[in-house]
This record gives sequence, structure tokens and C-alpha cells, in this order.
Amino acid sequence: MKLAIIFILLLLITNTVQASVGIGISPAKITDTLHSKEEKEHTYTVYNTGNLNITAKLEADGEIKDYIEFYPEETNLLPEPEPHRLPPVNGKQITMKIKTPKTKENITLKGNVIAYVNPGFGGLITTGAVASKVELTIIPKDEELKLNKKHLVGIPLIGLVVLLVIINVRHLRKKIIRK
Repeated sequence: MKLAIIFILLLLITNTVQASVGIGISPAKITDTLHSKEEKEHTYTVYNTGNLNITAKLEADGEIKDYIEFYPEETNLLPEPEPHRLPPVNGKQITMKIKTPKTKENITLKGNVIAYVNPGFGGLITTGAVASKVELTIIPKDEELKLNKKHLVGIPLIGLVVLLVIINVRHLRKKIIRK
């Protein structure tokens, strides 16, 4: 009984330690225009807004997820000193590599890059995530555009030939009727 009372008193006297987990990502949005089958890189800065050391990982979702890879796949982050400020002191760079699909027309792919804290302490810490919006406009390469332009020029030419044939047929009919 005395031991229980001493334990309760120690709990009341002792300051409680609060652990927090948080993560930040910069930039908050990337908008880019790329060519079909092009490869390009963008750099994100991830940083720890909590007070525990964490392991961070980036992941893509939405229409962009099949065309994105990250290097390194994950990184360890120390907490940022208080008060938090940008640019972060302990932030680290993660490269997003984009490999665009082949396309013969303009397309727009949208999605998010999510920075999250890998579970730690035996899975007890699983919170902490933030996202950056990504919008990629993919346009055909010049060679593909030339091919498309040839097709677009050919259609009016065929129409012009048909129109000239119709005019000539009418003209010939008028000549025949006059005779």
C-alpha cells in the first residue's frame, strides 16, 4: 500500500513528457509541362516538425503514381529547432523523378506527393502526413506533332479536291445540256 501511494505521488510530482510527430514538405505544389516520353526531376525538401527523430518517406497517388519514383526512398529526419522557420535547418532533399507516358495529344495528370512518417516504436507512432499537389501537362514531341499536322492538312486537301470535282462535273453538265 505504501508503495502504491509513493508511486502515485511521484506521478503527480513528475513532469510529463510529451512526444509529438509531424512532417512538412516544400514546395506545396508543382505544376509542369513535359513532352511525351520525357524524364525530368524535381526536388522536395522534407522536414520534421515534431520533437522525435523520424523516418520519412514520399509516395505518389492519383493519376501520377505510375510515372513517379523517389530518391532516396526514405530518409531520417532530426526535429527542427523551435520556433520553426523556412528554410528548415534539418530538412533533407528527396528527388522526384518523372517518366512521362507516350501520348499523341495533350493530357493532364493530377495527383499528390504524400510525405509521411514511417511507423516507429513498434508501430506505436503512425501519425504524421502532409501532401504536395502535382499537376503535369504532357504534350506530344515535335515529331509526333508533325505527323498529326500532316493528317490535319490532308483532310482539307481531300475536301478541296472533292469540291473541285463537283464544280467540274457541274460545269461539264452545263456544257452537255447546251449542246
